[in-house]
This record gives sequence, structure tokens and C-alpha cells, in this order.
Amino acid sequence: MDLLGGFAVFGTVMLLISALLSLTFDSEFFVQLKGTIMGVLGALVLLTDGVFRKGKYFAPRFERYLNAPIKHQPFVIGLSVLGLLMAGINYAVAKLLTEDQWLTYTTFIDMPLYLILFFMLISKTSRKEAPEISNR
Repeated sequence: MDLLGGFAVFGTVMLLISALLSLTFDSEFFVQLKGTIMGVLGALVLLTDGVFRKGKYFAPRFERYLNAPIKHQPFVIGLSVLGLLMAGINYAVAKLLTEDQWLTYTTFIDMPLYLILFFMLISKTSRKEAPEISNR
């Protein structure tokens, strides 16, 4: 029985990649870009699952934590697009704004923006149950 839903392995691999990037590159600007790199890597893994496996790996594991069933392929592809979008925004903020402005963005704006978009994705990819038909 898969008690952790496969997320423990994925999270551990992403953590090791993050640690390797931190040890390899030592610059303040790279600290700002590490979120972009990790976001793109995670999004590409999700996109691969969504396109080639129709979301059959990640979607059922996410579905365990959601209140309602979801359409697997659209959810996983949407989640990967969301990851790429957030990585792109992080890159733009890191490149165009000052380090203090990036820090403000990543502290106060990044997570609320992600959560709003994530809940919109859930609402768009929820499988609506068909209404019960009465035989009266």
C-alpha cells in the first residue's frame, strides 16, 4: 500500500536537486532563480505525466487530498502550466526588479497568487457528478 501517495519520493528528489543547485552555484542572484529552475523542473515532470500518461500518475495522488474527483489529464496539464507560469513570473520579478522587491514578492504575493490560481484550476477540472434521475 502506498501510504504517502508517491509524493515522498518526488519531494525527496526535488529536495536533492535543490540542495545540489545550492551547493553548485553560490550567488545571490542564483538564490532568486532557484525557484524558477525548480518550478520548471517540477512542471516538466507534471507535463510529461499529463501528456504521455494522461495524468495517471500524479492526478490520483492529488485526488486523495481534494474534496472531489478531478479530470486527471486536464488537472495535471493545468498544474504544469501553472508551475511554468509561476516560474516565469518569478524569473521576471528577479530579473526586472530589485532584490528587496523580489523578496517582498516571494514573501507576500507568490503564495497567495499560486493558491488563487490552484483553486481556480481545481474548480475548472472537477468532475461534476451527474444528477440523480428519479424513477417515479
